[in-house]
Amino acid sequence: MSNSIRKKNFDFPGNSTLSVDYLKKFIDEYSLYFKAHRFDNTETAFNYAQGLMKCAKGEANMERMEEEIENSVYRATQQFISNSNWDREGLQKKTALDASQLLDAKKQVNGLPTGYIIDESGHLKKGDKSVGVSRQYAGVAGKVDNCQVGVYASLVNGIYATIINECLFLPKSWTDHVDRCEDVGIPKAAMIFKTKPELALEMIKQDIERGVKFDWIGGDGLYGHNYELGKGLDILGCFLFLMSIKMRQFLQKNQSWKSQ
Repeated sequence: MSNSIRKKNFDFPGNSTLSVDYLKKFIDEYSLYFKAHRFDNTETAFNYAQGLMKCAKGEANMERMEEEIENSVYRATQQFISNSNWDREGLQKKTALDASQLLDAKKQVNGLPTGYIIDESGHLKKGDKSVGVSRQYAGVAGKVDNCQVGVYASLVNGIYATIINECLFLPKSWTDHVDRCEDVGIPKAAMIFKTKPELALEMIKQDIERGVKFDWIGGDGLYGHNYELGKGLDILGCFLFLMSIKMRQFLQKNQSWKSQ
């Protein structure tokens, strides 16, 4: 298979030059969060984003990025991802709020409620050094395999969807071994075992506090059938909010039936 066919689609409206310029302008809007002390990581963030989009599927690692992207430097990317003290939390909060405002605008046009979706994804790995890696169920493989598992939160409205929050799941094979966690730099506050529904509830609380707007919450059976998550949502008032939406829909349907 040719390299051009295997590449991800990197075409925004217009030619490839405009595509790169569009991405550069987008990244520049968040340059405030890429600064660490006096050093500005914006260019490295731009090169990294290009690499994720332009490298072949399954090959978007730093070695391939250095080959594919002009001015991309392996060591700079490694430092940016692993050790640089830029404001990751601030960036995540800003992008979540921007996504919320964008989908709220879509809602005003199409009338569709905005959903907050919780789901997990496995990332297959080799070896035992990657943070959180363990033999556990990987949805991408449909079986138990050696992988990392992340819990993700997305906002959806109609045909539009975007990830706004994430949290790495740490199995007990990690949290029960403090030395293993310390060796890879896991903060002490994160060395406590939490189930995936517990992580989901923390993200929901966090995004509500950030000002993210949504009308309903969705997830598969792991989350929907979890008592603690349901109790937590009830305390937050989310269940009452969902009930009010359903009641309004029922009344609207009943009113239209009466008018016939």
